[in-house]
Amino acid sequence: MTLLDLHDQPKRLRIPLEPVGIKAPESRFLALFETTLENPLLPSVIGGLLFHAVRFLLHLLIYGHAGGFLPTHPIQYLAWLPEFLIPYACLRIIAIGHRRTSNSMHERILEGLERGNEIQKVSILGFAKISEVRDPDTGDHIIRMSHYSRMLAQEMGNLPEYHGYITRTYCDEIFIAAPLHDIGKVGIRDDILKKRGGLTAEEFEIMKMHTIIGGDLLHELELKLGWRTFYSLSKEIAYHHHQRYDGTGYPNVLGATRAMFVEPGIGQPLKGKAIPLSARLVAMADVYDALVSRRCYKEPIPHTQAREMIVSESGKHFDPDLVQAFLRIEPELIRVAKEFSK
Repeated sequence: MTLLDLHDQPKRLRIPLEPVGIKAPESRFLALFETTLENPLLPSVIGGLLFHAVRFLLHLLIYGHAGGFLPTHPIQYLAWLPEFLIPYACLRIIAIGHRRTSNSMHERILEGLERGNEIQKVSILGFAKISEVRDPDTGDHIIRMSHYSRMLAQEMGNLPEYHGYITRTYCDEIFIAAPLHDIGKVGIRDDILKKRGGLTAEEFEIMKMHTIIGGDLLHELELKLGWRTFYSLSKEIAYHHHQRYDGTGYPNVLGATRAMFVEPGIGQPLKGKAIPLSARLVAMADVYDALVSRRCYKEPIPHTQAREMIVSESGKHFDPDLVQAFLRIEPELIRVAKEFSK
């Protein structure tokens, strides 16, 4: 099995236990049982009629005629009511118990899922904070750019091109995955990562490698899970958030590397829509926050100046559609920048 084969595995959905559109006998029985409990009147009537049909057949077998089976007076039909009411009452009692049990199980499942989601979010935030410990000047950068990324994704979801692709789940996953964009900086030397002032050409080539380091790390985690998760988006973002729309971005390769390069495009620039949407979203969020925030190598600039710079990079650094989405949500971006600034 090649590394490409391994890479393809997480993208495959888990194979269902039965063919689509065909229900196993147990599934059909459970569905029929639940339907019966939800509407016990009709099954009770049918059950009562079947009971009397059996009685009638036995009467015919024993006596050879139907005489004496049917009541001679309408009031006598009341004696048949228990055959209908007893099944109905039993089904109602079972339904109440089943509903209580189902509700209790449903609540426990939801509570477990909610706790799992919270643990996941906190763990990812802590994971992402590792890179900020190495680079403390970034402050609440990962929190702000997570909000920016989700807001941009939601706005892009209004475009016909992305209907059905950018869903609420996608936006939530972008929010979770975005903080991991710079996790690869844990592999960059402090003298480069924390250098005040500009980097030399060689130092910048080394800094670029944080995209490869982070993408490879997240790819390893994705492989261990064995199916597509938010780590799939995280990997795309880590690898490609420094790609430029005109094809002049990176990651690249500097000398010998342990990078696995299991995905097409890793190690070479991508262009236009070939860049994953997740990376295009986070790229703009990352750049915008870097512009309006204080860093060890620069002072913050006003939002208006940052907007002009982003607009000037439409079609060059940034997806033109994404630039227009940025302009449509400016007030929300400014609000988040103020809310999460130190």
